[in-house]
Amino acid sequence: MLGAAMGLAGALALRPGAAAARRGAEHRLVVTAFGAVGDGVSDDTAALRAAVAALAALPARPRSLVFPAGRTFRIATPGAHGLHLRQLSGVRIVFEPGARLLMDNLRHGLATGHGIFVEGPCADVEIAGAHVAYARISAARQGWAPFYVLGAQVGRGDAQGWFRGRRNAEDAAAIARGACRDIRLLDCRAENSPSVMAGLVGVDGSLVRGFRGRRSWADGLYHVFVRGAVVTDAVLEEVGDDGVSLASYESGGAMADIEAPFHAEGSRVSGVTVRGQYPAFGVQPSAGVALLGVRDVEVTGVRVADHHTALRFETGRSTGRGGNTEAPALNLSFLGCRRIRVRDLAASGVAQGLKWVNKEVSLSAEPKWWRHEEVSITGVRLEAAPGVPAAASSAFDVAGIYGGDAVLAGTRLTDVSALGFRNPHATLGPLLGCGIEDVALDS
Repeated sequence: MLGAAMGLAGALALRPGAAAARRGAEHRLVVTAFGAVGDGVSDDTAALRAAVAALAALPARPRSLVFPAGRTFRIATPGAHGLHLRQLSGVRIVFEPGARLLMDNLRHGLATGHGIFVEGPCADVEIAGAHVAYARISAARQGWAPFYVLGAQVGRGDAQGWFRGRRNAEDAAAIARGACRDIRLLDCRAENSPSVMAGLVGVDGSLVRGFRGRRSWADGLYHVFVRGAVVTDAVLEEVGDDGVSLASYESGGAMADIEAPFHAEGSRVSGVTVRGQYPAFGVQPSAGVALLGVRDVEVTGVRVADHHTALRFETGRSTGRGGNTEAPALNLSFLGCRRIRVRDLAASGVAQGLKWVNKEVSLSAEPKWWRHEEVSITGVRLEAAPGVPAAASSAFDVAGIYGGDAVLAGTRLTDVSALGFRNPHATLGPLLGCGIEDVALDS
């Protein structure tokens, strides 16, 4: 099943830009032709809006928008995105060497727009060599990002909650209709993100290759309601939350089904390095890789250093209140994962190695909310961060929070070593349908 599901991801990884190549000559626009100065001082907001409008007006595809080499294009207008591609298909955004988009429209220490915002439905969008930087890190965590790709009909992500296709229901067909399809971020760079470095939400087939990110309040590469997502050769530094996350938030409890589409099926993460944490190490239990309610995923060749946790799974029904009935509800509910393969993972300087969280769900609840199935983790090397209190330093941590039961189910651990953790034998039970072989723990 896992091998078959990898078909889309493998094909996508091998053919970036192939669709455009088949269609022949490209219509090429250069942003300076629309008045963009690129001196790092002038406000290029209006000129870039005009360039995008001209791109949208081109009658044929493929079509490209080019940022000339060595120039810094500054966005200083409050509330503006750097580029907003709304329902545009067959588009390439090309930054020549040394070109940069500078988001310098923060107000009162807070960002006011995305860098490059792709809004669906759309298909065949490539962003190549883009360097997007906020002039400075925002004063607090927000929702804006250097790169954000958003399909239609997948929720707003605010206190009203994410939803799968429509509110209080499972509607994968609606996600597919509104999806951004065949999205490629190639050799892109992000700096000083108020949120994630790159967010892909409601995306059907994506390739993120050669990504470099430095300093973010939230995740590095953030995927929600995706399938066929490929991440390879990424270096993410000073990431505020999870390095690479794959997630599907559930809408309707009774209808939630991990086998439904857009649970990250066919996705692959390889060759990723996560180093450091912003604003400070250990602020929250974020991980190098987080897998939240997803299936048929392969993770290999990940390196994590000086981050809180190496690998994190999360399950459960959640109001987001954490026992505080006065807090706004936020739907962050995740089903148990299925058919996950993790291999060749190395982490150093972490407080926790492998972490499983089950929130607000007891073992008397439907198993789909807490039971993983066919999860394989092999070839793992973990080294602890020094100076972490014993209660927080663990090689393995299975936690039940906000009334949830601590449980690990359907998971096989093989060829795992952990060194220097003050609590190497942290909770590993109850174990249901699990296998543990060749695990060495040395405190």
